[in-house]
Amino acid sequence: MASNANRTEDGERGEPKRWTATRKMEVILRHMRGEPLDSLSREIGVPASQIEEWHQAAIKGVEASLKSRAGEPCAGRAGSGEKADR
Repeated sequence: MASNANRTEDGERGEPKRWTATRKMEVILRHMRGEPLDSLSREIGVPASQIEEWHQAAIKGVEASLKSRAGEPCAGRAGSGEKADR
């Protein structure tokens, strides 16, 4: 019986040549949805520590994007005393 552990999501055999941001995000989302880190690591052939680094980088990126004030409706009204939730 052949193992699917060395298959990429598109069915190719072997390890991918490069982990794109999209592919990393797919792995991170699977982990965030509850898939165990050790089984993901075995399936994709990447150390669990590397997946955890991707996860931490993703969390930092989300946090930074949420802190951004560019494009916020009340960005120019700071200190005006008006609420943004009208």
